[in-house]
Amino acid sequence: MRLGEPKNQLQSITNMLTSTEYAGYTYDEMGRLTYENTSNAAQKKYIKYDVTGKVVLISRNAAFTQPVVEYVYNELGQRIIKKLYNSSYVEINRTYYVGDAVYTQPVTGGVGGAITVQEYEIDGGGGRIGIYYRPGDIQSDPISNSSFLFLLLTIIS
Repeated sequence: MRLGEPKNQLQSITNMLTSTEYAGYTYDEMGRLTYENTSNAAQKKYIKYDVTGKVVLISRNAAFTQPVVEYVYNELGQRIIKKLYNSSYVEINRTYYVGDAVYTQPVTGGVGGAITVQEYEIDGGGGRIGIYYRPGDIQSDPISNSSFLFLLLTIIS
């Protein structure tokens, strides 16, 4: 990009009826969104990236000590874990991405609970024919933490 060329970056969102600004946006020198400044202080978001440009943490403060969501990637740059935090900045849920399957695990007091499949690819022999999403109110057979970790480590390595 040359100096003076438009950057195609959203600067703010304004409610035209009330003329109030909902949010303003800040970008780093590489053009990545780094801060969403909303009119509601509890909704402000700071975004942290790794050296490859992938989002690793979204936080409520610039020191990144009040996490909202955190992402972990493998050496190939594929997202393998998503950690979700509550309004007290305590981890409440983990999502694991293993191949084409997605597993979730509730976290209470820093300890993970049963891991449950949430979605997986349906293969028709000649390629993918769909994705199965587990209904939220039906308990599927959770796999044990040790079995899942073995599966995760096997796929990663």
